[in-house]
Amino acid sequence: MRKENRLSQGTYPLIGLKEARERNLAVRKLLEQEIDPSRYRKQRKPVSESESENTFKLLTREWYAKFLPTWTKSHSDRLIRLFERDLFSCLGKEPISEITSQQLLAVV
Repeated sequence: MRKENRLSQGTYPLIGLKEARERNLAVRKLLEQEIDPSRYRKQRKPVSESESENTFKLLTREWYAKFLPTWTKSHSDRLIRLFERDLFSCLGKEPISEITSQQLLAVV
């Protein structure tokens, strides 16, 4: 198995051998369906209230509102269109703490 496909099932003795095998079987089933187990686990993880309040889209809009009075109308209009068209669709719902520089560079 390649290193980037490894997913921890927990540590012994907190996770017993039987449960680790069951979890491993579930991961294999996801892989058979061409589903990334790591991404699937992140999507299923409950989002804390503070994370849901700190999404890329929300913080960008706060930043935009803060600096809006200092920009010309044409600049501010162009800037918000750029964010809405190119960034919010990919990163808008992501908690800001989970966005990597590689993700941001890929979008930009």
